[in-house]
Amino acid sequence: MLTSTRRPIRVFSLMTAFLLIVAALVASTAETRADGPAPDAQAKNPIVVQGSNASSGALDVTAKRLWTRDEMLNAKSKDLIEVDDATFKSMAEDAMKEIVGTPGMDTAGAPDAKALKETLANPITDAAPTFSGIFGYSYPGPFSRYEVSASYTSYPYVTVGKVFFSENGGNWVCSAASVGNYAVWTAGHCVHGGKGGGWVSNFVFVPAYKDGNAPLGQWTANHFWAKTDWIQNSNLRRDMGGAVLNTRNGLKISQAVGWLGFAWNYDYNQYWTVLGYPQAAPFNGQRMQQCNAPFAYQLNPAGSGPSTQAIGCDLTGGVSGGPWIKNFLSGNYINGEASYRRTGYTKELASPHYTDEAKSLKDALVNDHP
Repeated sequence: MLTSTRRPIRVFSLMTAFLLIVAALVASTAETRADGPAPDAQAKNPIVVQGSNASSGALDVTAKRLWTRDEMLNAKSKDLIEVDDATFKSMAEDAMKEIVGTPGMDTAGAPDAKALKETLANPITDAAPTFSGIFGYSYPGPFSRYEVSASYTSYPYVTVGKVFFSENGGNWVCSAASVGNYAVWTAGHCVHGGKGGGWVSNFVFVPAYKDGNAPLGQWTANHFWAKTDWIQNSNLRRDMGGAVLNTRNGLKISQAVGWLGFAWNYDYNQYWTVLGYPQAAPFNGQRMQQCNAPFAYQLNPAGSGPSTQAIGCDLTGGVSGGPWIKNFLSGNYINGEASYRRTGYTKELASPHYTDEAKSLKDALVNDHP
């Protein structure tokens, strides 16, 4: 099930409103969908027709203004979600088994050379602030981690950026990546507070951010998408989300920075490159960091859905939403994102496992517009 913050058109007759509600109910209970998951999985997690409802707390998320340098430098890291051992031990060992469809990949794309050059040449107007499960390894899983030394404006690094947003009276940061058209992909908790929370606001994506500089400017969000199971239940197995961005100087984000591909329904035994901007100590959020790691083990947090996938990685809060890239530099497919770790396991990073549920959210984002 998906939920978006896009505001509905409010000028229509009562009869039209009634018919739209009936149509939405029919669509949300449909057992099959051409671009959705297999029938059994679809029945358990139906897709809701894009729109807002009272329980989703729809609001206008467009940034009213761009962020100042001081605001960006003083924003706090959105901590990686932590789950303590007692909670894990109380969970049933067997996760709900979803029907897994055929593995698939959506291709990546480099930026338009002319658009990238033009965007880089005009940054001044909004310059940024100048255990249960299958084990492959025991904790901590093997990994390498280092600061990205390549040019942040080279592909595919240019698709990744730092996210700034407001929530509960504070300013926070996460990480995200361009995923096609007007959209960026991130963790669900970077766009919505989960059960009992609401949508974030004043959200901007800053691709290739480095040392307080935004070489490609700030890109404001128009509205968000997230899995309804995250919004209603804080289900970590569904901690996925994204934003539909406004254009900048007449360009879509995908034209300016390109986009990463997307892979789903693959088994757990993969090797990933994780990119993002950790800000909690010992990092400071000013440089992009990279972890390279193979699958280590599955974890079973509360909620229905496939077990999450865990790797060894010591990146900290602020990396939330940073992409896990499969076939890095030779395909560049998002196949996970930084979501959470168990309390005290400082060299662990976990992500939802991507099935048709992830694919349906990605398609909703990429097929949408401001």
